[in-house]
Amino acid sequence: MLMPVASPASSDEEVPKVIRGFGKALLQAAEKNDKYKAPAPATCYHWQGTPALCIEEYVLQLYGLCGYSQDAFVLAFTYISNVVGLHPGKISVSKATVHRLALAAVTVAAKCHDHEIRSNEFYAESGNVKVDELDMLEASFFELLSWELKVDDTILNKIRQLLIAAAG
Repeated sequence: MLMPVASPASSDEEVPKVIRGFGKALLQAAEKNDKYKAPAPATCYHWQGTPALCIEEYVLQLYGLCGYSQDAFVLAFTYISNVVGLHPGKISVSKATVHRLALAAVTVAAKCHDHEIRSNEFYAESGNVKVDELDMLEASFFELLSWELKVDDTILNKIRQLLIAAAG
């Protein structure tokens, strides 16, 4: 198993609110779902064991190392919401799934939106997974989205504002 790597952008003033809000919103969703919902069946998004980093630290690591844009995080949050909405009871955001869902969503979003795309080897190492795992997560995520990657700008702007608000 790969070990966590310190994020170069770790102080609050260096990290945009969208990024902090992404981590906080995912943490809140995972905690709420773990408390009030029955667990979803095991999927490829379930982390084996306990992740070395909490989701907020993991998001900072992805942001600091991968160079994903803020827009990619906004799009990724939208994608996660869509996946959960399209597959209730099958996919949920929980402490067991949140890391791998975030990695898959941000990787897909970056490949669809960002101008600079790196290899899956790079993204996998930054996300503490093996390349074949990231390939599987990414392929599954595309299918869960039914390859519907276009999101209306109005929705993206609303999600951006929600993430900024979640940052506090």
